[in-house]
Amino acid sequence: MDENNPLQSDALANLRDVIIFSLDSQYRYTSFTPSHKDVMKSIWGAETAVGMNMLDCIAREDDRRKAKQNFDRALAGEILILEEEYGDEKGHIRAWWEDRYAPIYDKRGGIVGLTVVAIDITNRKRIEERTRFLAFVIDRVSSAIIATDTNLRVNYWNESAERLYGWSESEALGRDIDEICGTVFVEGQHELARQILTIEKTWRGELKQRHRNGAEIWVDASVTLFEDGWRGVIGGVTINHDVTERKLAEDELRRTKESIEQINLTLRRAFEREQLVSRTDSLTGAFNRRYFFELLDYEFSASRRYERPLSLVMFDVDFLKKINDTWGHLTGDEILIETVKAVRAELRDSDVLARYGGDEFVILLSNSGKQDALIVLNRIHHRIQSTFIKAGGKKLGITISAGIASVQPEMDKPERLIVQADRALYAAKNSGRNRLAVFDGEEDMS
Repeated sequence: MDENNPLQSDALANLRDVIIFSLDSQYRYTSFTPSHKDVMKSIWGAETAVGMNMLDCIAREDDRRKAKQNFDRALAGEILILEEEYGDEKGHIRAWWEDRYAPIYDKRGGIVGLTVVAIDITNRKRIEERTRFLAFVIDRVSSAIIATDTNLRVNYWNESAERLYGWSESEALGRDIDEICGTVFVEGQHELARQILTIEKTWRGELKQRHRNGAEIWVDASVTLFEDGWRGVIGGVTINHDVTERKLAEDELRRTKESIEQINLTLRRAFEREQLVSRTDSLTGAFNRRYFFELLDYEFSASRRYERPLSLVMFDVDFLKKINDTWGHLTGDEILIETVKAVRAELRDSDVLARYGGDEFVILLSNSGKQDALIVLNRIHHRIQSTFIKAGGKKLGITISAGIASVQPEMDKPERLIVQADRALYAAKNSGRNRLAVFDGEEDMS
């Protein structure tokens, strides 16, 4: 088992009738379950591996063309649910699948590939084909036809009924039909069926019944009441089709789908947890330095491409080292946590707050020039000044020093924005701490 393949878990490996795989935008495998590898071998005689182009593994031209069309639709953003037949009839097998195609998005919303969850419905298809054949015969000859009087006593019981229920005609005649069949209406619909029969004289639905040996039977029942001109209802006839296999297949398919949904939920939650851990600072909950640089590259490129403003605030907590030395690192940690809470309260959802290192933080303000950034920073500054923590029976205030820099037309790389914000921060700290400074040139800051 490939440890780098997220789809090769023990739970997924045990699903024999379900395969899952993902492709990149060039149809190359990025991951797949062990069952997918087995299926590709059985229906195409093809070996699969991460990095291979899946279309190269499909030997039959019409199947390859069909698969590519579906892949392209998913890569265009569609979510598809299709029933399809695939396989090589020359020495291998063809199988039916319920295929669910969905695009895979990156964190910026771009489509980078697709995933396919396929359920083997070959048995279901075979059952459906067999059911259609049985229905064809039953409609003409082999329906279980049962007639009863007004007291539900059987007065007709054909050979198909004998086969379906295990009771001979002589054993069934004169007996109560419910006593023989043990009829149970779906979801307690007995009263509804009675009302429909009273008004319309006909009813059709699915019933759970019982074979002579105690086995459960499902039938598609069609009931019609007979009337004469002066006595009213004189009895009824029931034509029953055995749908037990279909119901069992539906139950199995439902259980399989529930298993897939649970696996998908588990995978999604695990992925979200992994993403959260990999992107955030464990102490403060702010984004970490690595993820900040990813977002900075993206926002800087967007700012240059679309000529929209972008500002960066760099700040640190004043005298944090002295606080750590005097009150201990737990107090220092609490100050960092409360500082982040105060900053977040003044930011938009689109703004980015990250821990740059130690007591130093950065704020990325999209669509914000210097004046907009200064307004936001002033709000933050005032909120932090009104934030206190308790240590050793005393209230400790919090202050920050901060510098602002904004993207300029001549700026060619995001690192320049960081350098300028850092210089503004340096100027703020040199002016006495608890200060704000805006970068306005190589030497001129105010």
